[in-house]
Amino acid sequence: PEPLSLSAFLSLEFVMLSFFQWSICLPTSCYLTELLLPHCIHPTDQQFGENIYNFKTVKEDLQMVVKEMMDTGLQEESMMLVMPSLLACSILQASRKVCGLSPSWPNLMEKLTRYTSDQLEMVTDSLISLHKLLGEEALGVDEGYQSNLSVGYSPEK
Repeated sequence: PEPLSLSAFLSLEFVMLSFFQWSICLPTSCYLTELLLPHCIHPTDQQFGENIYNFKTVKEDLQMVVKEMMDTGLQEESMMLVMPSLLACSILQASRKVCGLSPSWPNLMEKLTRYTSDQLEMVTDSLISLHKLLGEEALGVDEGYQSNLSVGYSPEK
């Protein structure tokens, strides 16, 4: 096939956006997650019930888990039905839980987003389960194995 001219490409893009009725002004969950990530961890947080001694390492680990959670959210069809802001906050909360950070949803995040931990709980729990399942599938783990991702995680009730 021959490459499209710029005007033909823009016309095709407009037709596709019109067909799917997408609003290009809506922020994505990925964008919102990246926007909130710097506020998601604080040196006063605790990890597995103890003070954080190497904040830089914990922050890097959290960023890695957030990326994995975003990938998990993109791979799961049911997550397409979740509002981007709710999904972004749930990704951050799920990542904090997997990393053993407490509180799982700090007051600052609640003030910034106006989402409470209770509002995020269902999507957060789904993300953690999917993340664990995908991690075990990638490792070829049998059912009797407990993933490292779940070590230290205990749901807050």
